[in-house]
Amino acid sequence: ASYPKLDWQPYSDEALAKAFDEKKPVILDFYADWCGACKELEKYTFVDPRIQERSKDFVLLKVDATEPSEALDVLKKRYNVMGLPTMVFFD
Repeated sequence: ASYPKLDWQPYSDEALAKAFDEKKPVILDFYADWCGACKELEKYTFVDPRIQERSKDFVLLKVDATEPSEALDVLKKRYNVMGLPTMVFFD
């Protein structure tokens, strides 16, 4: 099935800092390939034309939580991520 995708970029501290420097709002999406609810967001929510339109006002950063790692643990702790999916908004 093909559906419109949002313009997600992989998360990095640099990408987040750049968005803050440019005073742009950010959506940080913690997802995993094994996460059913994450797939539903992609398939049903992110395809909504209103979401597609509004998303253009944000820097969209994705954190791939599929494989556990120390770096991921640090991010999950920093953003208080208890489960997936988790979305963090910065204005």
